[in-house]
Amino acid sequence: MALEGINSKKELHSFIAKHLSRSHPIRSPEFLFGREKELRQVERALYSDGTHVFIVGDRGVGKTSIATIAATSFQEGSKAHIHIDCSPRTTFAGIVANIAYEALKHSGIFERSSESGHGTSISLIGLNIGKSLSEGVRLADIETGIRDVTDAVRVFKWLADNYSDPTTVVIDEFDRIRDPNERNRFADLIKHFGNQMIPVKLIITGIATNVTDLIGEHPSCARQIDSIDVPKLNFDDRWQIIREPLNNLDVTIGRELEIRIALISDGYPYYVHLLTERLIWELNDDPSLVHTVNEDHFQTALGEAIETCSAEYKVPYERAVNSIPNIEEILWSTADTDYMVRTEEEMFASYLGIMRQISRSPVSREEYKKGILNLAKASNGPILQRAQKRKPIFDYKERMLRGYVRLQAESHGVRLYNDLQKDPKPLSANAASSRYGYRASTIPKEVRFANEPGRKAD
Repeated sequence: MALEGINSKKELHSFIAKHLSRSHPIRSPEFLFGREKELRQVERALYSDGTHVFIVGDRGVGKTSIATIAATSFQEGSKAHIHIDCSPRTTFAGIVANIAYEALKHSGIFERSSESGHGTSISLIGLNIGKSLSEGVRLADIETGIRDVTDAVRVFKWLADNYSDPTTVVIDEFDRIRDPNERNRFADLIKHFGNQMIPVKLIITGIATNVTDLIGEHPSCARQIDSIDVPKLNFDDRWQIIREPLNNLDVTIGRELEIRIALISDGYPYYVHLLTERLIWELNDDPSLVHTVNEDHFQTALGEAIETCSAEYKVPYERAVNSIPNIEEILWSTADTDYMVRTEEEMFASYLGIMRQISRSPVSREEYKKGILNLAKASNGPILQRAQKRKPIFDYKERMLRGYVRLQAESHGVRLYNDLQKDPKPLSANAASSRYGYRASTIPKEVRFANEPGRKAD
């Protein structure tokens, strides 16, 4: 084997599962790099009487990991916290019913009722639906019994008294619920929690820029909600994710490669974990004992990352490239620089730089504009969307797709981000916000490449 201390693929798999997590939430705080501040904010909110937490931000920034670790830490005793995933058809009653059902299941009440033979009334959770547990109460039966917020409050009172003290509930991907009226009912529920001092804690995650995006404006419950805004990872945190497993394998990585991985990722943990994971597998396949990552290792890992990337990002890219003439280089230009929201003019400047890199003639400004508009058509995803009506300012429809676009550009020998050290200030940028990127307002000065005149990487 080519890695120090790794003697089998099974050992390598265990090592990667411990240190990297691209496909499931991180459950150990020691590997939650770059989210220490947000985790601390959530934990402090949970210990504040009557306070519930909304964790908001883009897809893939680590909201679920933060919620899971915080809930696990806060939940005491033998009972695990309750975790509910949402879908487009999820309703308020459905979520409450799922919470009750999970609590009943983990409490062992179903088993005890079955063994006793005479059954226990479902009214024990505050609902009366005319069935006992031994008669085969289904999730749908419980949902039918939840007609309004008052019924839901009864369920949570039972939960507080009979499940655990404290009880923590994570409601994940709340934004997926299509009906805003169903989401808004949770504002009323939280208000009742405060009025009746129900000791149940809710942690709700969703793709949004603020709580109002998820539950509307409800001043009456605002003081009972702490909103935690999760930005993209800053550079130091991206590098830490890369270094930690490599250091444990006694492997070093050159500064330029480290920077390139960080830049390609666009600040999303998924891509940092994916590229690092593929890189470690490639190092292990090297016939010689490896202590340093080289360019060949990186390029092979890059290709494998593209192949194994989620279809959610591959499909729209391939659809666009295969259906729109001269679109691939235009598409790469939309993912250049660190700013999420960019003008057509800014993207065109990036496009011209890309075409100079690959020594090809660019299309005209008019043709470029047509390409951008094609990327914003519903038939093509859409990949882009207007950030401002009637103005040529664009954002990605699904922001994590930017990372896949960056993967593709890098695999074609195109280096984006060449102007990052200049700290451009487009009219639309606000780098201090999670909507646009980082906690800091400037790009680290060390983010540069060896091929830049007079600026050699370490």
